[in-house]
Amino acid sequence: DGYYEEYFRKQRRTEATETLASSTRKSTFQFKTAPKKYKKSSTKFAIVGDLGVLRHSKDTLRHLKSNSNDVDFVILAGDISYANGNHKIWDDFFDMLDDLDFFTTKPLF
Repeated sequence: DGYYEEYFRKQRRTEATETLASSTRKSTFQFKTAPKKYKKSSTKFAIVGDLGVLRHSKDTLRHLKSNSNDVDFVILAGDISYANGNHKIWDDFFDMLDDLDFFTTKPLF
């Protein structure tokens, strides 16, 4: 299909993620890299930042998901989770990202 490589990432399960996981949550994610050869086409990406486990962050991610066909990958630019040393908030933040099936097929940098 013209893509260079296909990558897979398996989600690490912990007691916290098992408790929060739904029966539909995937544990293996995959995405493809950019094409091997240059084609006259464009690459579209989204840049998001300042995400925490907050309502406005969830609204942003829902908007991103609703426009997922227009995006090839996502750059997450800093100020994430606002955990301030609280490990549970980190877990909740990454669970929030994992709950979006969007990130099972789109790379997040």
